[in-house]
Amino acid sequence: MGIRRVPTAFYLDVGLREIDGNVRHRENVVQVVSQIDSVRLFRDVLLQLEHSVAYVEFDGGHDFAAWKQTLPGALRWAMPKQ
Repeated sequence: MGIRRVPTAFYLDVGLREIDGNVRHRENVVQVVSQIDSVRLFRDVLLQLEHSVAYVEFDGGHDFAAWKQTLPGALRWAMPKQ
């Protein structure tokens, strides 16, 4: 009996300015790889596993101004009109 894969779709977006590595989020949590590099790697792995991936890179960083720019598209992707 094999493992049955459930079709899964992912929406990823990341800013072209999210380039900082070795970011300390908490005392014991350090993000070694930059956001943009890690999201690109995650996208590539998902595609290799044959998942559906909507991927967007935008000119911005990890802040509310950027999210204001990308959130409408993400919501349209997540909740398409029937």
